[in-house]
This record gives sequence, structure tokens and C-alpha cells, in this order.
Amino acid sequence: MSSPIEIKGFKKRYRKTMVEIPSLRLEGRLIVLLGANGSGKTTLLKAMAGLLRYEGRITNTEQAIYVGTDTHIPSTFTVEEYCRFLATMTKDAPESLLRKLVRVFSLEGEMKKSLGELSQGNRQKVNLVQGLSAKKGPHLIDEPFSGLDKAARRALIDHLAQRTGRIIVATHELSFLARVPSRRYRL
Repeated sequence: MSSPIEIKGFKKRYRKTMVEIPSLRLEGRLIVLLGANGSGKTTLLKAMAGLLRYEGRITNTEQAIYVGTDTHIPSTFTVEEYCRFLATMTKDAPESLLRKLVRVFSLEGEMKKSLGELSQGNRQKVNLVQGLSAKKGPHLIDEPFSGLDKAARRALIDHLAQRTGRIIVATHELSFLARVPSRRYRL
């Protein structure tokens, strides 16, 4: 089992608001951060991934992979080209895992389409393929159900339940994680 993630004296100041987490200890393989919009879930995940500055200390998040809902992927690539690009860019994203994730998210029929042609839900699926294709983690997944239909949500939940390695999911939609054993923390 991985060492717990310790958060001490966490503060992130925005113009008119402050996110504060005095002390939090996250343990387990699948961790769910629950909270309403504005509760600090995204801020905490981005801080864990090293994507923003903050005050305080966070331990045991080295090489964390942040998977957000903002898909900044080139719209001119086809899904197939993008998956091939991912496989060649890193040794940590083997082609076999990419193919498996394409099947998990039922993207086989979308492979020849450009990313710009995809629906919001299918762009989110490609985003999840990208983020989950790296074998190392921890994986920090922010609002993964955004834009996904029920079948894709179930596929994601089943995949997360079977996957090894630490995964932290930030969501306000607990109902879809009810059948997956996880440690839950409210922010």
C-alpha cells in the first residue's frame, strides 16, 4: 500500500476567495474528494500535481498525473493519430493500454474523426484515455463524469475499480462511485 498523502496548512489565495485545508490525510488506493463547486477540489488536485503555487505542504504526490475536464488537445488530430502520438511520446503509455482504453470508452467508431469534430462527451473520453494511459501515478482525476453518458460513466467506474495504483477522484457526483470501494473525504 502507498504511503498516505499528508496535507498540512494548505492555503491558496485567489482574488476574492481563499481555499484552506488545515490538515488532511488521504489514505487508500481509490480516494474520492467530495464537495460542492467552489469547495477547493480542483485547487487541491492541481496543487498536488504541481500545477499551481500554494502555501503549506503536500507529501507523496511525486509524478502525479492531473486529468481535468479542460481538453487542450489539438483539434486537427484524428483520435487515431492522437493515440499514436501519445504512444510515441512516452514509454509510460504503452500502445496496448491505449487500445484497451479506447475499447473501455467505446471510441472505436470515432478513430477517424478529428478531435474538433467530437462531441463534448467523446472529447472527455479522449481526455480520459490520455490521462489514464500513463501507468505511473498517482492519477488525479477532476470531475471525470462531466459530459459522459451513463454507459461511459459505468465504463469509467469499472475501469477505476480494476486499475492498480493510487487514484484520486474529485467529484460532487457520489452516486456513480457507490459501487466502488473507496475512501471518501469531504472538502
